[in-house]
Amino acid sequence: MILHTIVPGELIFQSAEVSEETSEQIFMYAGIPVAAQPLNNEVWQVTKIMSTNPNHFLHSDIYPGATLRMW
Repeated sequence: MILHTIVPGELIFQSAEVSEETSEQIFMYAGIPVAAQPLNNEVWQVTKIMSTNPNHFLHSDIYPGATLRMW
């Protein structure tokens, strides 16, 4: 079986083991859904772009590893 999805495999094929929880959150930034982890109260680091629109991957300021200022 082949799954074509942007959902991480850990969510689809959950094991019985207790996995380490991350503080990763999914939100919209400039109209693009991204998954990011907080570095501090104002700065977040992008871990994934969760969009299926190819144009969202062409933005030079939003990419995995980029830091985003919130608030």
